[in-house]
Amino acid sequence: MKTVDLFASVATQVAQDTNVRKYGVFILKNGFKGLGKLNPTLVWIDAGLAVIDAFNAYCQYSAACEVTEQMRAQNRALEILLAQQLQIGELEFETLLRQRQVEQAHYNRLMEETFVGERLTVQNIRDQMALLKNLHALLQTLRQQTGSFRQLIELQVAVDACLDANLTLMLETTTI
Repeated sequence: MKTVDLFASVATQVAQDTNVRKYGVFILKNGFKGLGKLNPTLVWIDAGLAVIDAFNAYCQYSAACEVTEQMRAQNRALEILLAQQLQIGELEFETLLRQRQVEQAHYNRLMEETFVGERLTVQNIRDQMALLKNLHALLQTLRQQTGSFRQLIELQVAVDACLDANLTLMLETTTI
């Protein structure tokens, strides 16, 4: 297959052509008067070979043009496919982003509910502590007024155990 240099000059292409060199050398040796000494049969054969060579070059050029057009069609198809893949990727990215936002909102709601629940739990424990302290104070005054009955002492021990449990619970929930 012959290649055509698109940026070559005419002089370069003429110098590379074998037929031009052959006839150019003949003309230089014999001058223009020597053209009459040429065998017409050889000239016709050479012209026929040149026509066949030109037809062959044209057929190769047509085939190369067809291959180029097929490659351009494949390139256009690939560009369309890549554009579609890009759109699919963008849609998947947007979907993932939305899912992440929904999950983040869900986790934020859970955290808020957990914090509210902890605050309520701590407040309940404090309220219970206040009630137990009041009960403890009432038991102290009742014991001092009536003497030390066994039932009051057992009640005092139970209130003290409840106070210890509440204090432990309060320490555990505040460290969370």
